[in-house]
Amino acid sequence: MDDLDRISALPDHVLHIILGRLTYAPVVTRTAVLSRQWRHLWTRATSLTFMDTDMDLVDKSDFAGFVNWVLARRGDAEGMESLRIEVSEKGRASPEQINEWIRYATRHVVKSVEIRAEGKPDRQQQAILLPSHGSVASISLWLPSYTFRTPAASVARHEALTDLELFSLSFNEDCSSSRLGEFVASCCPRLRRLLIARAQGLRRLVLRSENLTFPPQGICERWTW
Repeated sequence: MDDLDRISALPDHVLHIILGRLTYAPVVTRTAVLSRQWRHLWTRATSLTFMDTDMDLVDKSDFAGFVNWVLARRGDAEGMESLRIEVSEKGRASPEQINEWIRYATRHVVKSVEIRAEGKPDRQQQAILLPSHGSVASISLWLPSYTFRTPAASVARHEALTDLELFSLSFNEDCSSSRLGEFVASCCPRLRRLLIARAQGLRRLVLRSENLTFPPQGICERWTW
């Protein structure tokens, strides 16, 4: 078996280049059987994509558990550039699970985070909460019918955030337009692009930011009440 394991003889930087071209999480984790080096190297993958639509690779009934297992194995390893998680309409993702994924992503991902969940959560369930601090540059959340809240501006800071996309989220009175506006103005000094589409409950938004690259009315046209 060792004679066939030629991958382990490759320099580490070559292994990282090969691994960097793999993004789909089930495939990344299965590289562990190819080489002694990859038994643990896959946990340092720079990009990971999870989609519950591929029934051949992931058991849909335990999709969230698989995501949690992969992220736990990766732990605090540095250098993660992107994370993408998609849960189909037939899948299941509780607000608690989504919050856990967002917390992990904002702490460990450098470039981009995209989370989509097509489920229909109970209105009484916990809201989706953006963490008070993060180091990621781009966040995209597509969460139809999930209630969304930003952290209080007095305790939040997202220094690296340049792009924020919020699709089909519901805003309640606790996350009013003033709270979102204060978050954008006070906590995201480098934010240049803000996209809010099909929002529910967000009737008015006042933005005070010199860095945004488009007029506020460009956002309003994408709202639905």
